[in-house]
Amino acid sequence: AAATVTATTATTAPADTAPEISGFSNEKQWKMAVVARTDLAMSPGKLAAQVGHAVHELVAEALEAPKTSQFSRSYRAWEEDGSRIVVLQVGSEEDLITLEREARRIQLLARHIEDAGLTEVDSGSRTVLGIGPADAALVNRVTGHLSSYRSNAEDQNLRKKLAAAEERIAELEEKLARSRHPDL
Repeated sequence: AAATVTATTATTAPADTAPEISGFSNEKQWKMAVVARTDLAMSPGKLAAQVGHAVHELVAEALEAPKTSQFSRSYRAWEEDGSRIVVLQVGSEEDLITLEREARRIQLLARHIEDAGLTEVDSGSRTVLGIGPADAALVNRVTGHLSSYRSNAEDQNLRKKLAAAEERIAELEEKLARSRHPDL
């Protein structure tokens, strides 16, 4: 059976009308980060599935936590704030492990996904790491240095554009030099 996914952007209600999440300020922003490995060169469909698994694991754990726990309260605040999810990238499994350790060290909910190995990725490979949902400032302490996920095709396209721009700059510099020194 096919699943339909609809992305929506929610806005935060003004502070005076937003419901107060017990123990949390409405001024905070909340998010979940999913960090994917670029070295696995996952197809867009595979990446989407792995991100979905990570989000599911984090939400399930937050919902199973006692209502008064940090994870449950953070989940409710994240829901009220629009359920923001960012997908970021790292280059290796070691990078993913390091991020997971750091997230757990500062007591963030963090779950990695290990692939079953039925399609593109070897069995047991850590494909993605989900962190949060939590106060965006805390998530950023772990992931703030990372870039948004880009596929290898996007990287190749950007490299081609950069090479073309560099070639054009060289042509213009040569033309400028000839106009300044016509005897060359």
